[in-house]
Amino acid sequence: MLTDNEKTLIHAAVEGDADKTRQLLSDGVNVNVRNAETYPLGYEWNTTPLMCAAANGHLEVARLLIAAGADVSAASEQHNADGGGGWQALHHALRNNHLEVAKLLFDAGSDPNALGNYASTPLLCALKPMSLAAVRLVLERGGQANLKVKRKGYEPPLYVAAATINNTTSMVNRNGKLVLEVAEIWARKDEVVEIFRELIAAGADPNAPGARTLTALGRLVLGGEMPDEIRLPIAELLLNAGARTDVANKDGETPMSAAARLKNPRVIELLNRAVQTQKAESVATEPAKKTKAAKSKAAKPSAAGSTGVADFLKFISDGESDWALFAIKAPIAQTTEALARLLKSANVKTNVAIKVAAEEMDEIARAIAIVSIASSPWTVVFLSLFYADEATINQATEAARSLSGQFKAPAIVYAAEGTSDEAGILHFENGGAVGDGLQMVDESAADRFFSREGAYLPACYPKSKASRVWLAVEKASANRIERADLIVPQE
Repeated sequence: MLTDNEKTLIHAAVEGDADKTRQLLSDGVNVNVRNAETYPLGYEWNTTPLMCAAANGHLEVARLLIAAGADVSAASEQHNADGGGGWQALHHALRNNHLEVAKLLFDAGSDPNALGNYASTPLLCALKPMSLAAVRLVLERGGQANLKVKRKGYEPPLYVAAATINNTTSMVNRNGKLVLEVAEIWARKDEVVEIFRELIAAGADPNAPGARTLTALGRLVLGGEMPDEIRLPIAELLLNAGARTDVANKDGETPMSAAARLKNPRVIELLNRAVQTQKAESVATEPAKKTKAAKSKAAKPSAAGSTGVADFLKFISDGESDWALFAIKAPIAQTTEALARLLKSANVKTNVAIKVAAEEMDEIARAIAIVSIASSPWTVVFLSLFYADEATINQATEAARSLSGQFKAPAIVYAAEGTSDEAGILHFENGGAVGDGLQMVDESAADRFFSREGAYLPACYPKSKASRVWLAVEKASANRIERADLIVPQE
């Protein structure tokens, strides 16, 4: 039985009452008292005051408890029907996205790979709120994304992340209206995509099975209510990391067959493209690369007076149908320096080698290519030749607007998202949009626009191998590029 003072200490930890906690500890109340009576954390019993403070984000109380000798490794208990085992204070802090408390617990010696109920780790708890900051914190403190766990109930990080953003059963009340809780996670699309990227970079296995032997890719495909604007870039990351389209779950359904059953044309197209380009060897250590399909051997160098639009579109349609680029009427050196400063990137490679692209299937490196055209005042910036979503296009637009204003020069944004035959063009002068803003144009209209501006659009892409980087150029543009710089994201 708990004494009155022990019950009061637990209550003070739940409520975040630092003064009461300090008083009770000075009176000698056991800092590691085990509560099996009041269940302040739901179905768990044998909870400690530190667990209660961590679960509720009470930093000062947690600090007092640790200073008084609280056991950071103490675990609660749960019935087997509720997952068995139990969580430590760290699990509770991360599940509720209380990062300052989690940092305090790490500093006090909490295990970054401790198993809680359902064999959940601190990393998996950080994925419950899909908090990028929490995921980064756990990885920085030694959490493993490829932990080998034999305990029943364990699910790997990429699957848990995919399941979390597919949870369409939980509703919350917002201003008197019930809404999907996961919609609030979907609204943080860029952060969610980056979580998957960082898990992959940390070594998470894209084919590790979760519930009913579903993989992360399979879970994504089955999420009917999830917007494709979130599903597709994440699926792209998984596929580039080696996720298989032919791994069957317990029901015998593969990601490919599920996509066909659900009749999602954009997912079917993405998976079909992956089937055609996916190589036998794993690319899990190179998640940022995107395979580009074979290019035509019949391409001929463009005439000196052409705009290059037709060659660029032929090149891009043979690989990805999405892109985001802009052209600025400014010298390449100034453009590269200004863009690196704008993107806060120090990993800049100037005057990289320029080579004719291979005829066979090739791979595009994850980098921004900045290209100057011979006998032309224009510099072309290829922000993305991968999957281009709204965020990428917005980034290209804001970069073009910023540099146009900075250089007092014209700039052109040319971008496409999806499989439409049209792309968007946005024209800036001195940092302000010209005319009616965004125009949707087909190939002929784009050609007329670039011709009117005297700009050439080269067909090229960044390449890398080990520490070497260069620009690969299609034969059609081989004689038109004068210099190339690359901004390479830090791994």
